[in-house]
Amino acid sequence: VGTVTWVDEVTLGVLGRTESQAAATAHLVEVGGLTSALPLVDGAVGLAAGRGERGLYVLSADGVLSVRQGQSWAVVAEGVQGVAFPR
Repeated sequence: VGTVTWVDEVTLGVLGRTESQAAATAHLVEVGGLTSALPLVDGAVGLAAGRGERGLYVLSADGVLSVRQGQSWAVVAEGVQGVAFPR
């Protein structure tokens, strides 16, 4: 596990690798429930969540910040060094 963030009251966003994956992948993890993998973002190094699954952002090693959009990711900024939301 690389990064963990609260997505909502019962869901965590987790950035990490599984035994079968070489690259870090974002997952949604329900507390006491299911885990679902999200689409791969090449070189993912950071994860942050605003409010809910649509407010989930992933940062790549080359500074590209993407937001979850349906079943994919949309680039929202480049040259980003870190990602976080105040709680």
